[in-house]
Amino acid sequence: MKNKLRLKLKRLRKDNNPSVDYSHFGALNNNFFKLLETLKVSNIAGFYPIQDEINILPILLQAISYGYKLSLPRVVKKNSSLLFISWSPGDKLEKNKFGIYEPKIGKEMIVPDLVITPLLGFDREGYRLGYGGGYYDRTFGQLPDALRVALCYSFQEVEQIPSEEHDQRLDYIITEKEIIKSEIQSNRYIKRS
Repeated sequence: MKNKLRLKLKRLRKDNNPSVDYSHFGALNNNFFKLLETLKVSNIAGFYPIQDEINILPILLQAISYGYKLSLPRVVKKNSSLLFISWSPGDKLEKNKFGIYEPKIGKEMIVPDLVITPLLGFDREGYRLGYGGGYYDRTFGQLPDALRVALCYSFQEVEQIPSEEHDQRLDYIITEKEIIKSEIQSNRYIKRS
């Protein structure tokens, strides 16, 4: 069931990507930084986009300019958790066997406060459908205190993502239209007035 939905969402993303214009990205960008203003985080983990994924690099660069410390994930081995390694513009990246650019070993490892998570689709319960490797689910099990945030477009929403016991939910889903807060979202990183 998940594999059929994965294929459908990949096709949908590929078909919709050309029609997603700068104003959609601008609204998504604004919503992300609007959320960040309400949070007390300093270390953000992003990802380097592949295929038709949303290009979040401009958002990461903006976050750096605001003083946030950034990291990107690195796959250590199959069926493991991800490592997050410090990243700055200009740092050399290398392509792994999945075709994903990742930081080289040797730079500082970071424990992120907030993890921007790639996805194919999402539902209002905070479930996401990824590529099926389980890397982020395993990683969230190892980083229970990190906020889990997805940056995506509203067309990626589905009524219900099939979930299993090991599936980890997102705290926030940010689209060009809204900020969706999952009911499981923790208050540990919310700024107090």
